[in-house]
Amino acid sequence: MNFKKMSLAKKLIVGFGSLVCLAIFLGGSAVISMKVVESKAGVIEHQCIPAVGISVDMLDMMHCYRLDARVYGVTGEQSALDNANKEVAELKKLIGEARSLAKEQAMPVFEKEVSDYSLKLEGYEKLMAETVAGQKKLEVIREEMRKNGRIAVKEAEEFRNIQVNSFNEEMKNAATVGSAKLAERYLKIETVGDVDNIVSEGRLANWQAQAQRNPEAMEKAIVAMNEAAKKLAVIEPLVHQAANKKQIQEVKDAVAAYQKNMQEMLAVWKVLQEVNKQRAVAGEELAKMAMDVQDHNMKLAREDCSIMSKINAWAFWGLLIGLGVVAIIGWSVSAYLIKSITGPINRIIGLLSASAEQTHSAASEVSTASQSLAEGASEQAASLEETSSSLEEMASMTRRNAENATEAKTLANDAKVAADDGSRRVDEMNRAMGEIKSASDGVAKIIKSIDEIAFQTNILALNAAVEAARAGEAGAGFAVVADEVRNLAQRSAMAAKETAQKIEDSIVKSTRGVEISGQVATGLNNILDKAKKVDGLVAEIATASQEQRQGIDQINLAVNQLDKVTQSNAANAEETASASEELSAQAEALLEAVQELTMVVEGADAMVQTQTNVKATPARKPAARVVTHAPAPAVSRIAMPPAPKALENKQSSKKNQNPPSDSDFSEIS
Repeated sequence: MNFKKMSLAKKLIVGFGSLVCLAIFLGGSAVISMKVVESKAGVIEHQCIPAVGISVDMLDMMHCYRLDARVYGVTGEQSALDNANKEVAELKKLIGEARSLAKEQAMPVFEKEVSDYSLKLEGYEKLMAETVAGQKKLEVIREEMRKNGRIAVKEAEEFRNIQVNSFNEEMKNAATVGSAKLAERYLKIETVGDVDNIVSEGRLANWQAQAQRNPEAMEKAIVAMNEAAKKLAVIEPLVHQAANKKQIQEVKDAVAAYQKNMQEMLAVWKVLQEVNKQRAVAGEELAKMAMDVQDHNMKLAREDCSIMSKINAWAFWGLLIGLGVVAIIGWSVSAYLIKSITGPINRIIGLLSASAEQTHSAASEVSTASQSLAEGASEQAASLEETSSSLEEMASMTRRNAENATEAKTLANDAKVAADDGSRRVDEMNRAMGEIKSASDGVAKIIKSIDEIAFQTNILALNAAVEAARAGEAGAGFAVVADEVRNLAQRSAMAAKETAQKIEDSIVKSTRGVEISGQVATGLNNILDKAKKVDGLVAEIATASQEQRQGIDQINLAVNQLDKVTQSNAANAEETASASEELSAQAEALLEAVQELTMVVEGADAMVQTQTNVKATPARKPAARVVTHAPAPAVSRIAMPPAPKALENKQSSKKNQNPPSDSDFSEIS
């Protein structure tokens, strides 16, 4: 893989990706180490330390239990036994806590150790029960020994006192008693005294042996007690009185019982000593087991602490070395990336800066020239448009003059024709008026005849009415008819009279009309002559206007073509100016991008140097706006449209122009 041929994105991805991977590896290692440390710390916190605490409490409690058990085994004190029972109950409670801890924390080894400890404690409790039983036997034996010892001493002292009193009495009568009797009495006294001393010494040796925990001394005391029996056997034949014999027998029995008690105590004592030895061994084993549990958990804690310490050390040095490696690799990768990226970028910046400056300068010059060209083209387009507009107005006026002249010629011709026709019509009207006058005369005659008929009819009706009246009722119907006929005759007479009056009036007016029509005919003849002259003049004007219109149309066509070219040039010049402005703006944007890239790559100082170089280049003049309004022409007061920016604007401006008024035509003409 050639790193130099990679793209910038791939270089950054590879460089920083490797750093990220190393960082992830180091972070992952640290996290794993912390997790292991956390796990070990949890084991220490939740398993080892509680187990050690419980084992220490068990060991302390076991020491107390052993001490009280030993005190009880030695002294038999009930308070020691009570304390021992409380301590063994507390010890069992600790064992229950240990078992709960072992189950909760899944500690099979600790659970087995606690189970073994519990079994061993049960054996110790059995030994303790044997000790309690032995102590109770000893108490019974001691009570018997005290009882038998007191009996032996008491009976021996009483027997001795009796013998002493008897000896004193006999000493008073020594002569009569005899020396043998006295010697026998003295032997009894001395022997009982020796027995008393032997019993007392035996009892003392017994208690000393118990106090000194010396079974050999007790065995010697038992052997010594045999002397008391031998001495009693010596004086027993010498006692003759029943009371004395009884006393000697009680002493003998008490000594034998005491000796037997001592033997029983010695046997129980030896058993208790063996039990105590076994209990001591069991106690040592329990203490050792507690110490082993404590040591085992302490060892686990130390091992976990050692592992945590090693993990921390490995993590510390691993992170330290990893960070050093990452720093070295990162520095190397960064240096290589900076060298491999900034070198080409600096070269590109140099090329872009030079190209941007040249482009900026050229764009400024092109923009200035384009603006000047656009201004000139706009002014020329405005002037041409004014000329074109004026020519169009003139052409329009000339066209309208030619059309008006043609129309006037047509109207003049029509007027001439109409005048001729009017003259003919007037002649015809004159003839018609004459005929109307003749017809009116004929109608007057007819009306007169109708009037006469109506008069005659009226007379006949009157006669018929008279005759009907004469006829009476037979002529009543005829009278009615006659009356109606008379009414019709009267109405006919009245109508004839009115018609005659109107006909006379019409005849008068017809006569007047004939006179006026003659006058009209004369005027029409004059109009016809003048219309012929006007028709000739208008024909000449129409011919000249038509020729003038054709010439102006040709001029207007040429000016329109020139205007189109000029408008196209103006539009192209304006587009060139706009493009040059855009080019200049792009050049400025390119310079800003180069400055920003320089700042990113080289820093703020390089950007200040680039800005200084840019300021040293000639400033671009701002683009001038295209002239949008042209001055009004001096030859007319016609409102001119604003100068267009492009050819299509010219068409829209032409559509928006108002048509010229009659005053404009008059002023131009």
